[in-house]
Amino acid sequence: MSKYQKQTVFIISTGRAGSTAIYQYLNEMCDLKLPANKEPHFFTSVKKYKNLDGPILDCYVSSLKKYKKLYEKSKFIIDASVGYFFYIDEFIKRVKKLNINPKIIFLYREPIGRAVSLFNISKNLNMTIKSKLNDELTTKWEDGSWWQRYYDNVFYYDVYTKLNKNFKDILSINYDNFKKNNDNVMKKIVMFINCQIKNDIKYFPLNSSSDYFFDNQFFKIISKHLDYSFIKKSKAIIRYLTFILYNFFKTDIDNKILKKKLKKSIKQYKMFRSLKIN
Repeated sequence: MSKYQKQTVFIISTGRAGSTAIYQYLNEMCDLKLPANKEPHFFTSVKKYKNLDGPILDCYVSSLKKYKKLYEKSKFIIDASVGYFFYIDEFIKRVKKLNINPKIIFLYREPIGRAVSLFNISKNLNMTIKSKLNDELTTKWEDGSWWQRYYDNVFYYDVYTKLNKNFKDILSINYDNFKKNNDNVMKKIVMFINCQIKNDIKYFPLNSSSDYFFDNQFFKIISKHLDYSFIKKSKAIIRYLTFILYNFFKTDIDNKILKKKLKKSIKQYKMFRSLKIN
């Protein structure tokens, strides 16, 4: 057990691989009282990177004291910071330094589907001015830019082998299996982290873009004056509408072109899958 005297769970994942959904489903199913901020990025030096998006800086927790305080009311420490995947060496070094013995949930998704999904959500959130994914893929960013600016950087084999070398308890989850079998996969995760299911939940689509709406200051202020049941229904409706809009405007892409652009990631994915993990 770590210094925190709570079970520590890290969800190691690229963007668009289901970390938001798993985090929120776990919170509801097991009544974990997790913080709204699922991505504190405490185990990375966030501010040294360039081209950071505003929400990342808003979520960033820089000190151990603040990190502990973030989870003081929760039953588990569950940290789903996406940046850890892309700065895995720094993440491992910092976790080891604090003598944490975590459980790791490793999420993976086929690189082409992940790239298309990331581009679609970037367009929806006005995080890119490109109208076509091909243009986005050929954009050259300066050295040291934050992970989200790149697409051919999903090195599943390297990240998994480093995690496996340093930590004992790792559960790998395939995004496609999770999408098709929400309940089965969630029960597997619950068993892995050893928490108790307390609530039946509906597996409605979850999309991180809708969470930005609920996390902004305006919503926090007006929510103080609204009935909780109304807020819960509103969240479900807005998340569902976001999901519908996202799929309506999603990009049609020629897979042959993407295979040429994502050579490193596809090679890594094949190497990882050759390990015969889940």
